[in-house]
Amino acid sequence: EMAEQFAHLGKRVTLVELLPQVLPPLDAPMTRLLEDELRRRGIDLRLGESIAAFAPTATGLSCQLASGAVLEADLVVLAIGVRPDTALARAAGLALGPRGHLHVDEFMRASDPDISAAGDAIETTDFVTGETVAVPLGGPANRQGRLVADHIFRPADTKPFPGALGTAIVRAFDVTAGLTGWTEKRLRAAGRPFRTVTVNDNHHASYFPGAKPLLLKLLWDSATGRALGAQCTGLAGVDK
Repeated sequence: EMAEQFAHLGKRVTLVELLPQVLPPLDAPMTRLLEDELRRRGIDLRLGESIAAFAPTATGLSCQLASGAVLEADLVVLAIGVRPDTALARAAGLALGPRGHLHVDEFMRASDPDISAAGDAIETTDFVTGETVAVPLGGPANRQGRLVADHIFRPADTKPFPGALGTAIVRAFDVTAGLTGWTEKRLRAAGRPFRTVTVNDNHHASYFPGAKPLLLKLLWDSATGRALGAQCTGLAGVDK
């Protein structure tokens, strides 16, 4: 999204990504359309590459890549992950997870039940597996905040937080990509059995004007048939 906005402002943009694909949360084949769109719009993609060092110049920064290439830049935006800022919770003696996230129950109560927490700094339940996960997204944070308020004022009527799917969507220029649940690479890494199908089609009937290509991937448990995750990339209808 940042690359898109800079390009709209007429800036020359280079996107450096450590992994060999854009949007690492998605499976690699689902990102090809987006990569093509970024290149078509003039974005210089440097995949499988990393920044080794920065050095100041008279007009900005010199970016030394691990490959030895050097990029000159007026501005660098770093998007290299997030860590929970829970120093106050640690100092207060509240229970934290292995990565420093606040541990809460299904009603967003910390280990001290008089303290509630919601949003990016907590660990919650994975809706698919029931495992403990951290999902720093606005959707779950919004629901958790509402649940905290409900539980304070109407505890008897409040339903517990069901867990997070990690549903997310992003658009760059004319291509949108979205996902929910588990991806193939995440399932493989966890050693979970699954099957998958990928469908190439249009977002509505091809005989009706304006049909745009859509790539949809569905993953399910091969033993139970339960849906585990889905991904979608295309020029229209991805949100639906």
